[in-house]
Amino acid sequence: MIGGSRGQLVCPFCGHTSWGCITGLFLTALGFFGTAIFVSPNLDSPLWQGVLKWGAGGLGAIVFLWFVLPPITHVFKPSIRKMRDKKDVPGLGRALADKHPLVREAAAETLGQLRRAAAVDPLIAALNDEELDVRKAVVRALGQIGNARAVEPLIATLKSRHSDEVEEANKALIRIGAPAIGPLSSMLTRSDTHVQWTIAKVLRELGWQPKEVMQRARLAIALRNWDEAVNLGSDAAKPLITVLTDRETGMRVGAAEALQRLGWRPAD
Repeated sequence: MIGGSRGQLVCPFCGHTSWGCITGLFLTALGFFGTAIFVSPNLDSPLWQGVLKWGAGGLGAIVFLWFVLPPITHVFKPSIRKMRDKKDVPGLGRALADKHPLVREAAAETLGQLRRAAAVDPLIAALNDEELDVRKAVVRALGQIGNARAVEPLIATLKSRHSDEVEEANKALIRIGAPAIGPLSSMLTRSDTHVQWTIAKVLRELGWQPKEVMQRARLAIALRNWDEAVNLGSDAAKPLITVLTDRETGMRVGAAEALQRLGWRPAD
């Protein structure tokens, strides 16, 4: 068996925590024996002799597949705990490509704890992992390391359809801090309004105070702060006009009302 991030066992069949599989097998066996008792309470009956015979064979097969085969087939599998103790960043980086999701997740968490710059590139590559929990662990690790090289990949993660993954990316960018402000501010005009709103929240959390009026207007619009946009006066009209064709109804309505308050009228 392979140790997970919290000392969990990894099922050799599905790659997830063994306790879930063990529980399923236990309940299946309980139901099987319960049915046999209901059908034939006599333990000396041919039915029970068959049950005991096949049950013993099945138990032997499970023991072999679960406890004997995995150490043989996975004898060279990485030990996350040992690599953590040795601060083996290259080894943990290779573990990010392991076939078991819990191993990959544990490797990412451990790399985040070690906070070594050498882990940034393999972690960035792991942002495309097929498992959501692994990607979230990778994002957290990049935030813990705090290297500026992770900013652009983390900004790309803000486009994820998984809200909890986006939230982890928000936290990671905030942890990285000042190096994230420039790339984030440039994305206020180069992404859809939902992503802009997420970026604006991170920028506000980082304490970004744009000096140019146009940037302040774009930040206010991204945050849906229409009053602030109107208070900026006619300079906010141009970025507000661009929102009139946005696919989100709330954005179009908010921009139209703000422009009306500014006295703007569409050209005939």
